[in-house]
Amino acid sequence: MKILLTFLALLICFQSLTIADDISDFEIEGMSIGDSALNFFEKSSIVKNTWDYPGSNKYKRAQNDNMSFFEVYDAVDFMYETNDKKYLIQSLAGIFLTKDMEQCIKKQNSIVSDLEIAFPNAKKTEQDKIYNDNQWQGSRNRQITFWLDTGIASVHCNDYSEKHGGQDHLAVNLRTNKSNDFLTNEAYK
Repeated sequence: MKILLTFLALLICFQSLTIADDISDFEIEGMSIGDSALNFFEKSSIVKNTWDYPGSNKYKRAQNDNMSFFEVYDAVDFMYETNDKKYLIQSLAGIFLTKDMEQCIKKQNSIVSDLEIAFPNAKKTEQDKIYNDNQWQGSRNRQITFWLDTGIASVHCNDYSEKHGGQDHLAVNLRTNKSNDFLTNEAYK
């Protein structure tokens, strides 16, 4: 009964993250992988908020912040194929901005606990890394990933160093295997 109540609490708090078996059945702010971003954003907003990956131009990434229809997240980040006129979503992330890493980890642990219930057979990996290179020096990334047959669901906290200058955040990521492979092997090479 306690597990059921915890699961119901997650659904209420994170109602835009729908529980399902296939990664494309999940929703973040009503959007799913495979949907056209044009159903949610004006084309001009997508183009204005798009940037290229440094290692490949196969895909582009767009992030829209504080849209009026967002109920849970501060921003939504998605990836689409560069020449796709329909702007079909290939990966999707809901982002919560934060300035407190301990609060981020607390929220992350809550989400992960419920994802463990939703994916009892998924392989789970955890990473907690502090970077030592010049650009990221002192930045911390704590990531927990659930490996599904159709893709991944991950939850991560980023605490950027002052030198890096990035906005600290918690992100809930959904990626197909194809988009995850691109991000791992091409996007930043």
